[in-house]
Amino acid sequence: MAKHMKKLKLRVIVLAIVLFFSYLTSSLAVGLPLQINHGLALLTVSLLNAAVVSNFVASAKWSGIRLILALFAIYYCITTFLTQIETIVFLEYFADIIPATYIPKLFIQGIIVALIFSISAVLIHGKLKNNQADFSVENKTLVGMSFVSMLYVILYFSFGMFVFMPLAGNSFYEYYGNLQLPMWIIPLQIFRGFIWAGLALIVVKAVDSKHELTTALLFSVLMASLLLMPNEFMPDRIRFAHFVEIATSNFILGWVAVRILKYF
Repeated sequence: MAKHMKKLKLRVIVLAIVLFFSYLTSSLAVGLPLQINHGLALLTVSLLNAAVVSNFVASAKWSGIRLILALFAIYYCITTFLTQIETIVFLEYFADIIPATYIPKLFIQGIIVALIFSISAVLIHGKLKNNQADFSVENKTLVGMSFVSMLYVILYFSFGMFVFMPLAGNSFYEYYGNLQLPMWIIPLQIFRGFIWAGLALIVVKAVDSKHELTTALLFSVLMASLLLMPNEFMPDRIRFAHFVEIATSNFILGWVAVRILKYF
């Protein structure tokens, strides 16, 4: 047992180093500024991400290309797609804060990092050999995914109002003062909710046990940990408030989503 834990820790460290340099090199490749002075924060993020992803890969019954694609979908969607589509939607409100030219670069960087990270994680954990694990979705599963989507919408607005806003304080009105939520914000969040449901379903199908905890940690840590990185576009007070909001709401989402999907 001790030998196994030692080997797992070593794999997490190696994977974290791979992720750390993936972020640095991909930033150079797409033309994003390097935050060298925030290297310790990036290393912390890399270690946290490597830990929760290693937990997922090590417990997965899938392997080979299927596991790589599953991990790519999970990592890219959580760390890039689900966050940046909101940036695009509200770009007109942040035009003076976030350069529009950054957005496509962030999407491309996300693809590069997710691809390198996914392949490396499966390779480092010795799961490159393909297996014949089944993946099927029944009609009733779509009903469960609909409930997960509705759950996400409820969590999105309730945690935004009762967790994020109080923690942000006056900084909320300074940073989001001109922000007005359009009518289509609810359909957008329903769409995002279905993506979250799909990711939860992948985890349920891919791993043998501890589905709730594995999903909750992936959802919470992968997205919230990014807010540990200081950035020029978001004040520290706003960043901290978002960190608490996302870390808690995504953990609940991941745990309850699995329960819902198992029920259906």
